[in-house]
Amino acid sequence: MTINYRTWSLGEIVTADMLNAEIRDNGNALVASISDKPLCYLWDASQSCTNNTITEISAWNQTLEDTDGFHSGTNAYMTIPAGMSGYYMVTVYGYWNSHSSAGKRRMVGLDRRSVDNPLSSLYRWVESPNDDQNDYFHQEMTILMHLLAGDTLRAVLLQNSGTSLTFTASQFSIIKVA
Repeated sequence: MTINYRTWSLGEIVTADMLNAEIRDNGNALVASISDKPLCYLWDASQSCTNNTITEISAWNQTLEDTDGFHSGTNAYMTIPAGMSGYYMVTVYGYWNSHSSAGKRRMVGLDRRSVDNPLSSLYRWVESPNDDQNDYFHQEMTILMHLLAGDTLRAVLLQNSGTSLTFTASQFSIIKVA
């Protein structure tokens, strides 16, 4: 199925048929293009993160989708299955609970342990600005990574508020794109 984008004209009167073709049909084509891709989607975790300590998000409450056995259900990490080396889009998303010491660093990241060197971690981080307020702070990391069969990924946190903070994670997902 091919996606056909429409160029709209100024003053054009939009009909239901036009919207169906533009939104429904192209949306269906987009879904079809990714529906056969290997993916894993973990959902709903709450993790306390100690001050100045790299902390793994250790428990995901739901596995919404796992097409190829990336996640065993008893651990907090994903492993690239045999024969599935390639490029993956990886996302971690959630929010830090409010705290009284504004302006402190809060980071969400990935810990990649490669089959090439299983004893060392390769961290990738997204850091919050230091001028945040005391309110809840949403944070997302999405990254394209080349991963090998057997590599593991963990969602990790780091912060320096001076006390423990809670990170409520909404998503840890991976989809093979090439």
